Amino acid sequence: MKKIFKAAIDLLRGIHPNGHKPFALHVQIFILILIAFSFFGCSSLEPEIIKPEIPAAELAALKAKGETLEYQKDIQPILDRRCVTCHSCYNSPCQLKMTSFEGLARGATKKRVYNASRIQELQPTRLFIDAKSTEEWRKQSFADVTGGDQSLGPNSFMYQLLDLKECNPEIKGTYDSEARDLTCSQTDGELKEFMKKNPHAGMPFGFPEISKQEKETLRAWLAAGAKGPDPETDRLMKSPSNGTTGEEVINRWEKFLNEATPKMITTARYLYEHLFLAHIHFDEIPGDYFLLVRSRTPWPAPIDEIPTVKPYDDPGVPQFYYRFQKIHSTIVFKTHILYRLNDTRMDRYRKLFLDSEWQNNEIIVPSYEPDSSANPFRTFQQIPARSRYQFLLDDSQYFFMSFIRGPVCTGQLALNVINDHFWVIFLDPDADLSLADPQYLNANIDYLKLPTEARGRYDRLFYVPYLFARNRYILNRTALYKAKYPNGLGLEDVWAGDDSESNPFLTIYRHFDSATVSTGPVGGFPRTGWVIDFPLFERLYYNLVAGFNVFSNIKEQVGGRNYMDLQRKEAELLLLNFMPPESRAEILKSWYPTFFSRLFVLDDMVMLDAETPTQVLFPGNNTDPMQYKNTFFTQIIDQRLRKDIGYQYDPLNFHADQLDRTPAKVIATEQDLDDEFRKISHLAGTFVRAMPDKGDVAFVRFVRENREDLVYTVILNRYHENVAFIKGEDLRLDEAKNTIHVVKGFVGSYPNAFFKVNFEEAPEFFKMFRAAHDTPESFLHFFEKFGIKRSAPDFWEMSDFFNDRFMKDRPLEAGYFDLNRYINDPQPPSFWDRLLFTLRKEYQTGEALPADCPAGF
Repeated sequence: MKKIFKAAIDLLRGIHPNGHKPFALHVQIFILILIAFSFFGCSSLEPEIIKPEIPAAELAALKAKGETLEYQKDIQPILDRRCVTCHSCYNSPCQLKMTSFEGLARGATKKRVYNASRIQELQPTRLFIDAKSTEEWRKQSFADVTGGDQSLGPNSFMYQLLDLKECNPEIKGTYDSEARDLTCSQTDGELKEFMKKNPHAGMPFGFPEISKQEKETLRAWLAAGAKGPDPETDRLMKSPSNGTTGEEVINRWEKFLNEATPKMITTARYLYEHLFLAHIHFDEIPGDYFLLVRSRTPWPAPIDEIPTVKPYDDPGVPQFYYRFQKIHSTIVFKTHILYRLNDTRMDRYRKLFLDSEWQNNEIIVPSYEPDSSANPFRTFQQIPARSRYQFLLDDSQYFFMSFIRGPVCTGQLALNVINDHFWVIFLDPDADLSLADPQYLNANIDYLKLPTEARGRYDRLFYVPYLFARNRYILNRTALYKAKYPNGLGLEDVWAGDDSESNPFLTIYRHFDSATVSTGPVGGFPRTGWVIDFPLFERLYYNLVAGFNVFSNIKEQVGGRNYMDLQRKEAELLLLNFMPPESRAEILKSWYPTFFSRLFVLDDMVMLDAETPTQVLFPGNNTDPMQYKNTFFTQIIDQRLRKDIGYQYDPLNFHADQLDRTPAKVIATEQDLDDEFRKISHLAGTFVRAMPDKGDVAFVRFVRENREDLVYTVILNRYHENVAFIKGEDLRLDEAKNTIHVVKGFVGSYPNAFFKVNFEEAPEFFKMFRAAHDTPESFLHFFEKFGIKRSAPDFWEMSDFFNDRFMKDRPLEAGYFDLNRYINDPQPPSFWDRLLFTLRKEYQTGEALPADCPAGF
């Protein structure tokens, strides 16, 4: 560096480096420019990879500042708002979880959790479970990213990637933080090579750089050795926040679950297998969440969790204890499945399970034999089926969230088996024959088996045995219901809810490879719907949650997906039982309109009960079979469900297709805004076609002066001709039938786009929204006007606003949103984009191609 500096001075003095005649003035200037670019760190013609070495004095000052920082107070809040948005689950790039110090210290790995072609199971890598220390994670190929292992400071991966972003802050190209070809560096050499090839891949990846203050705080912490919480802070983080009061509550519940009677042992196992994913909130411990785990140690010893993959796996020890482990990681919405415990809940458990009369006089504690433990109808057959079904109904939304959301984070394999929007209702316990006759379930136990029992063994995981077993069960069920209900089922056979806290009506929205569960009838009439009885409810849970292993091989995961396909069709068949018998086959065909899709429902067509009548009354002037479903749901909402639950038709979407859609010239009030959203709700095409693939959820903020801003979620429902196949989903989409639903507040864990609208600009927003696909440039202009690009200077401000508002509006349910699937910045249309647009428009409208369309097209 000194030689370069001396050469520069010599040039300024006009001295040739070798003592010869001075360079001409223009040559001196040119060489000085080159030297300047090499001398000043980030100011280079080419993207700079490595910043100059930090002077010793500056590094010492950084370390001194870092020593004053407290991890939980100063560092984790920055990570929560800027890093956790992508690094919080199995879909985190390189499995780097930044929701806690333990996850950050664990580091990154090349191992991919999501691998559709995996033949062998992957060794589980669950944080806090599958290794107990950073040293153990190093043995499992997780690399240090903070430099804390060796006090690398500025040479740590994290520090270098922050510097890389500072040197090259531009957002260039496309970004997919869930891409499977990401390089997960394990050595400094690999990192340098990665940065050289990807100079614009600094952190935060694909988003604006963090503020100078945030950056300097992280650098100081890294320079000082990247230390975690001190022992006392760590202890407090992992203890109830209200001290001895909370400990007493936990102790009371642990004593309850660990009572050593056969009845309680069996009950506790049933509860654990259904609540192991829950974020449990005790009313007496506000603000805290806990996990129910199996531990080798009882209270008051520290929890020593038994790391089984599935909740019904043999714990491998003669004695274990159910314990409540506080969640000290940052809460993210995509995995936050809330379940509340209180004294009322404990009384409910006693009534349902301990005070009820069981099948056997002498209770036998069920075993953990692999061939039986995966079948809940065999494991828990002593517990009255009514008690089990009522337990599921009590928290229907929780259980649907557990297999719709769960901790998997990337669920296309499971979710491409459901439609983008549908409603769910439940068979009343008094009408469910599986509850009235214990022998009914006992006789069908072998037909209710699940592919999860095969545990990846190739000889038992093929689809056919489970298909045959399920079909045999459906035939048995149909015969029994025909005999018991010769006049069919009626409205009174639908569960109305037991009290004002019940959720007898659910709405499911699928957002490509994630989904949302809402209570009540959200949206307009869906294309399909489900009716759930106890055997189906329990199998849904054990197939998709208790028996699902994200680390398993492809055969096990595809087996579960195929069985879920059967379960969806079973729920649809139960709905059809409430329709007029002569219409059932036609309605079913409308859900599977193509030749190939009907091949996948041949068995259902054969088993469809097209004879037994229904007691549901349909108006005499209703002759359209496709309207029977809508009429049925209307009667359920109006006549059957409990009024004190407070369900209402969706004010923004229900019957919105019947409105006058003339745009308003003036929008002055919140009601005006709602009315305008009603006009665009259900609009086919336009905005949906303009949004990029997999872009299904957009948050819209309307900024109001001196009043609280308004938030809406725009949901894109992509129309599938059918959902019968695993592959080729894109080929079964019909964009002309896509619709939009608008919901006040927040829906979805993965926002794909943010929009910010000044309230006085609302008319222009709706005008451009309607025209978002009128020309190839329309969406680009719309997004530039109201959208928040990845590269926008106020991107983080908007992200913070939506997170803060969500937590304010729904404090118990809320968590940080995930930005992994935020759309890339729209680009000006290419020649091929314009051509495709023209061809598509001609196909859809019949308009002739422009005269200047290139020859040959």
